Amino acid sequence: MTPPSHGTPSSPGVPKVAVTGRAPKTLSRALWLMAALVGLSVWALPLNFTSLASWTEFEAACTRLWEFVSVFSTPDLSPAMVSRCAELALDTVAVALLGVAIGLLLAYPLAVAASRTVVIAAGPTPLLRRWCARGLLEL
Repeated sequence: MTPPSHGTPSSPGVPKVAVTGRAPKTLSRALWLMAALVGLSVWALPLNFTSLASWTEFEAACTRLWEFVSVFSTPDLSPAMVSRCAELALDTVAVALLGVAIGLLLAYPLAVAASRTVVIAAGPTPLLRRWCARGLLEL
């Protein structure tokens, strides 16, 4: 007796899927959209290619680029800069905590309004109250 094969297309209850070897239309549309957006962004940017016009301007551009990149290898670790970075890190944490607190304060009334017992009450719910609850949920 042969064991039953599971998951084969000939098994009952398993839908047969046609494999064509082609990518779905959605993928090609997404790639075309991405290419169009990249082309639009390149067209919209104020690019200046005059530095490629002559060798001296190209060397000057490369020198400026090297100066920009070399700054990343030598960070400023002076006490003033470290204390400024610490202050800014604390500000970032404070703003994040404030955002979480505001989110919690806004989420609680929305959760109460979304509960089934409030929106669809057991008894007759006043129409204005139901409309207000649904309007709040639609925001």
